[in-house]
Amino acid sequence: GGKEPRFTCSLYLQTRAEAYRVLQDIATMFRGISFYAAGQVMASADMPKDPVLTYSQANVIEGRFHYAGSSRTARHTVALVSWIDPDDFGRQKVEVVQHLPGVARYGINQTEVTAVGC
Repeated sequence: GGKEPRFTCSLYLQTRAEAYRVLQDIATMFRGISFYAAGQVMASADMPKDPVLTYSQANVIEGRFHYAGSSRTARHTVALVSWIDPDDFGRQKVEVVQHLPGVARYGINQTEVTAVGC
């Protein structure tokens, strides 16, 4: 009691699509992923939980950390988000979303995505 939902979904499927793709799209609504494991499709959500392990110099072999990151081309700083506007008779709209600190650091690296269920 006394809690608000983290996410809401307003979805009406109107076309045929590959089932696994639909499940992946639905999972994106709650910042989750769907995956196939042990003969079944499962989902994992981004939810608060206790840390599994804390890393420090005390529990690292030879006391050295090795860092890895993504390439610059994988760091999107601007997204063109397509979505269906229920207030405009279901017409598709495009919203430009920018991560300004990322743009300042890496420049404009644009991607296009389709929002599902919002």
